[in-house]
Amino acid sequence: MDLSPKPTTLVPLAALSIEREGRQRRELRIESLMDSIARNGVLVPIIVHYDIESDSLRLVAGERRVATCQALDLEGRARVHPPGLIPAVYTSDLSPTELQIIELEENIKRLDLPWQDIVRGVGKIHGLYRARDPQWTISQTGDAISLSQPTVSIYMTVFEFMGDERVATSGTVREAYNLLLKRKARSDGDALEELLHSTRAGQSEGTLGEPSDELTLEELLEGPSAPIEPPLQLPLPTFDLSPIICADFVQWARSYDGRRFSLIHCDFPYGVGLFSSNGLRSGANRSQMGRDEGEAYEDSPELFARLLEVLCDSLPRLLAISGHIMFWLDARSTSIEQTKRVFAERAPHVSWTRFPLIWLKSDNAGIAASPQYEPRHIYETCLLGSVGDRPIIRIKSDAYACPTDKALHPSTKPESMLRHFMEMLVDEESSVFDPTCGSGAALRAAESLGAKRVLGLEIDPRMAELALRELNASRAKRKAAELMGF
Repeated sequence: MDLSPKPTTLVPLAALSIEREGRQRRELRIESLMDSIARNGVLVPIIVHYDIESDSLRLVAGERRVATCQALDLEGRARVHPPGLIPAVYTSDLSPTELQIIELEENIKRLDLPWQDIVRGVGKIHGLYRARDPQWTISQTGDAISLSQPTVSIYMTVFEFMGDERVATSGTVREAYNLLLKRKARSDGDALEELLHSTRAGQSEGTLGEPSDELTLEELLEGPSAPIEPPLQLPLPTFDLSPIICADFVQWARSYDGRRFSLIHCDFPYGVGLFSSNGLRSGANRSQMGRDEGEAYEDSPELFARLLEVLCDSLPRLLAISGHIMFWLDARSTSIEQTKRVFAERAPHVSWTRFPLIWLKSDNAGIAASPQYEPRHIYETCLLGSVGDRPIIRIKSDAYACPTDKALHPSTKPESMLRHFMEMLVDEESSVFDPTCGSGAALRAAESLGAKRVLGLEIDPRMAELALRELNASRAKRKAAELMGF
């Protein structure tokens, strides 16, 4: 039989060679095509390649149409085209671009194809159409490959970031797309925060460091209502840029007017009388903590209340226009209710998740306030708040189990636990502040996740020195691992 190339023609099904290994299609669903081809015939010809040496035909595109015609013939059902034949176009009649588009389109419609390959295929197809016609649109690509415009838009958005490991390893294309949406929302918030900071810094010149009035978003977008006088060239105050500052948060917060933070991690003394009845600290690791035997460590309800009020009142200067708060506190329902009530009164713009974060102490460490009537309390609670509708980076469980770690501080939160929760909130664009950082565990956890800026306050000079030393050691270990390729 003469199988030499011709324009669109009918070719015998029996003459077609299908390279199953190369096509990698494990399953063909033809039910939806059966009635259509039986009534109307094959509306879109298959694509075949003619091999002169073997005088044979290799199927390039249209396997479902071939399988449908074979099934109809096997069932003896009438169809428009004669049994045993199917309309085909030869590859020699197509341009290289047309052939590549057809092959890509056939490939992305495989039922077993990973979503990553589908996205890359759609991206390549759109690029080929754009190369032929710079005015070509995503909607036209959707029409050409029988996908909706919104679907192609999602694919093209994800396609641009397929070099990003987190995007490429997402479970589904929708998960990857949602990740990019969250990133954009966080990036937009960070960009606006940078603009707000620049504007505040410009307006504060000549004030000798006195905090300027808070600039609202509406004022920023509308612009000034009157010309601004040139600022006086007076010196501005400087702040210690060390990641650990020995300072009292209550005093420090009143004068801070620097860049704001995307995450504030608060682990204030709970005000529950953690130490002995005479106010002296007990435990086996005093010397490592840089404190002397019997030295007091304030943990009164009054201190907790004062720190909480200062935090709420200082939030406009500390927390970015789009940011998060992690706030550890005593797990008693009364403590949680009272804390939320203070926030509602003094910082009503903070919204809280329905459920707190829970650290379960897997070593069973804890206190039984009434051993004869109550169980030992072995978990701690953290409220998770946000402002500016800032999305999380990734979903994590709201509970984490690990043992306590008192090697550096009696109330240290383990880095592994902090890292688990901070993975929702911290990435390479994050800036993190801890007003009572203790041994600096939260700062180390944040930096291990790529935070570009961390700052911690610690009132005890020896503890501040220890925290800085541990932070620098952590940085050195990460740098060494990076140099060794780990």
